Amino acid sequence: LSPMPNFEYFQASGGNAAMYMNGYIQGTIQVVQEGQYRLGIVGKGTPVDSIYPLIQVVMDGHVVGQVELSRDWDIHTLLAELSSGPHTLRLRFINDEWSPATGEDRNVWLDRIEFEKVQ
Repeated sequence: LSPMPNFEYFQASGGNAAMYMNGYIQGTIQVVQEGQYRLGIVGKGTPVDSIYPLIQVVMDGHVVGQVELSRDWDIHTLLAELSSGPHTLRLRFINDEWSPATGEDRNVWLDRIEFEKVQ
């Protein structure tokens, strides 16, 4: 997946993607067989006021759901109905925040996306 154009607060390192402000990464996926899929987003994040990063999952311009990351690397899942063929997958960081009072900064680190056909 590639970052949105002019995304200054994005970093790719060691196979991971980091987003330090609201923005997105996207790419094309190829679905071989139509059906219901479990999308697993492997990632982690840092909270502000005990609220962790939210990643909105967008497929072909339509929101299919969102996941809330946690402090440790973990898999965060949702279900989506997908037709066969190519699809544009976008992962959007939607709740960036920085608290000068506490020094907390909500950020995202993503490792991979897994797809598993469930029906």
